[in-house]
Amino acid sequence: MTIDDFLAANLVCPGSGDLLRKSGDGFAAGSVSYPMLDGIPWLFADPENARLEWARKVHSYFEREALYLKHLQIRMNDSGGSLANKRLSQQHQARSKNLTWMKSTLNEFKKPQDALALPSTQQIYSYFQLFFRDWCWGHEELTRYVEYCVEHIDAKTESILILGSGAGGLSYHLANHFTSTSVISAEHNPLLALGADKIFRGKSFKLTDYSVYPRDLNHASQTWEIKAEKLSSCNHAQILCEFPNMPFREKAFDVVIAPWFLDVVDFPFGDALDCASRMIGDEGKLLFFGPANVHKSLEHHQLCREEVEAEFTLRFSDCSLQQTSIPYLQSPLDSQQRMESVLFIDAKQPNQIASALTEKAFPRSSSPQKIRYTPEFERYKIENATFFHILSHVNQDMTYRELADVLEREFGFDPAESERYVELFIKRLELDIYTA
Repeated sequence: MTIDDFLAANLVCPGSGDLLRKSGDGFAAGSVSYPMLDGIPWLFADPENARLEWARKVHSYFEREALYLKHLQIRMNDSGGSLANKRLSQQHQARSKNLTWMKSTLNEFKKPQDALALPSTQQIYSYFQLFFRDWCWGHEELTRYVEYCVEHIDAKTESILILGSGAGGLSYHLANHFTSTSVISAEHNPLLALGADKIFRGKSFKLTDYSVYPRDLNHASQTWEIKAEKLSSCNHAQILCEFPNMPFREKAFDVVIAPWFLDVVDFPFGDALDCASRMIGDEGKLLFFGPANVHKSLEHHQLCREEVEAEFTLRFSDCSLQQTSIPYLQSPLDSQQRMESVLFIDAKQPNQIASALTEKAFPRSSSPQKIRYTPEFERYKIENATFFHILSHVNQDMTYRELADVLEREFGFDPAESERYVELFIKRLELDIYTA
């Protein structure tokens, strides 16, 4: 079966599950049309709103990065001819060049009339460093992932889905190795998908890697030409879509690969695992590699290694597990070298429990899920309302005391309370902005 035949038989509307049909340059199901983005199918559940949302994220990033470049320029001017000036100058040049490339790559996103962008854990710049990891310096890490997949995938496998394919390094190597297999890359970030697609087609572009913690001035930045030989076989397809509303027929794949993916989506790990299992055939498997323990912002969603393993054994008939330490996003520029304890799991044959859990967690329906008004939600609402109310009053440099005065005036805090809340406010700003 060719890649086109596989897509024709297995691409479905992510809302209704109806088979997609070719329509002009894109696809359609019922009255819903799904366009192409520079040749890549745009198969989000709500394609128009998804495009508007990403346009908002794109232009919000452009504006914020332009402001940051001005901030860097001010710091450079203040530093005079010092060593700090040389380091900041390299970062400024790197970010300027990368921003120019991003604007060119994302030129299909027209600036929306309303620039409002909702908070999200995933932005257009998220995981940008994967371009360097996959194509420049991350050979040891990526090789481990490729070797694990090759070792655990049968040569006769007909179809592979890679969830969160990122900059495409894993997809590229697997498509070149399993030349008779349909390899599908599913990614929701347009920048990563568009960049990867250029590489697959044998095109090259230059990006500049930089570090805010360089080993020395000679390693503050480095420009790379991102390129690879064109894929040797026409067996790969790139799809832009969102998880868990995936545009694939249930049980469509022999192998689903989740590389550093199920642990980062914005819902519980078990629910993410349920959704992934929906797309695996009865005799198929899921290959997982990621952190040995799952970190989530909500404490009751965090899992240790044994709990992660238990989530798999609940849903699959046969699971084998390996754990090892490998370099993780270890840029040669950084002074901070990171080793990660990585869990590799080969989970075979989704069982009936998995099917029941999946349907309960993610039924194929366009009807909205209700918001549960719990004490936890009430606390979340109050905390965030207060935080954003305070932000609205910060329009210039402020001392801690000036901000404390705002809290006393606007919220009726007493002096002791205001000082304590200012500390918490600043810590959140440092986490969200100044350490980003």
